Amino acid sequence: MDIPAQWKRQQKGIERGGDATFYFGHDEDFTKVDVSVADDGKDGEFESSVLAREAWLRKKENFSTDGPMLLSREDIRPGVVLLSSYASVDSTDAIRLEVHALLDASRVVLGETAYSVDARAGIQARLVSMLSSIRGSGKNDAADSPKGFCIGGAIFDPGSDYEESGITYAGRLGGVPVRLQVDVNTFEQASDEPGLIERGEKNLEGFGVRPKKLRSGSRQLAGDAGEEWLGAFVEDGQRLHGFYAETNVRKPTPEKPKLLLSLLAGDEDSNSTIGGADDDSAIALWDQILTSIRKRPE
Repeated sequence: MDIPAQWKRQQKGIERGGDATFYFGHDEDFTKVDVSVADDGKDGEFESSVLAREAWLRKKENFSTDGPMLLSREDIRPGVVLLSSYASVDSTDAIRLEVHALLDASRVVLGETAYSVDARAGIQARLVSMLSSIRGSGKNDAADSPKGFCIGGAIFDPGSDYEESGITYAGRLGGVPVRLQVDVNTFEQASDEPGLIERGEKNLEGFGVRPKKLRSGSRQLAGDAGEEWLGAFVEDGQRLHGFYAETNVRKPTPEKPKLLLSLLAGDEDSNSTIGGADDDSAIALWDQILTSIRKRPE
């Protein structure tokens, strides 16, 4: 997907669920690993980021012990650090394990929760082992990149059963703030789940929002059938845009996932005198982004 070069990916820290989650197992006994990627991997920045996370966990209080959330730090090997902490501020039953690693030009964090003491060693081994399945995305054409799920400069191929992510890019359009979010998941969709347009318009009606509909209907995303809905409304003198597109796939796979894109332009909380992006500019950018989406060669 092509986006304006000035837009930046908004990295989501592991404490907020990470950039993506990989699920292992098909029943209620599934396990999951959260992952976070920052594309500024340098030795000094890696250690400072680990120290910052360690300091935050030391400062945060566990109310059951009246002590810090952090339990321990273990240097597994150069560039790989394990932090252990309580998973909840109200309990000591579950332990959160985080493996921080420096991989090529990226700082990667893997997080999983152990709900029993006996599970901790196995989870630690699994997280450290998972590092070997992560590759750099490369600097050349996508055809040169390894198979897997891409987050920034890292590609994950952990052999998971399901995966989901919400990756956001932020920038500006003619001085107006813009956020583009790409939600991806491979969970099977219910057969009676309403489509994007029906679901979205019912939600707007329920909230009493009456936007100006600019366009809606069928829309292909990288060759897969889907729908789009484009709207605009004015809030406190600010013209806001909300554009959405989603694939119709019911049984997604990693090669053909459920894909939802949303582009929000304008800032309803801003005191700026900027009235917002004009409709034609916002739609032109949206069309350019959606047209550029393509599947990586297998």
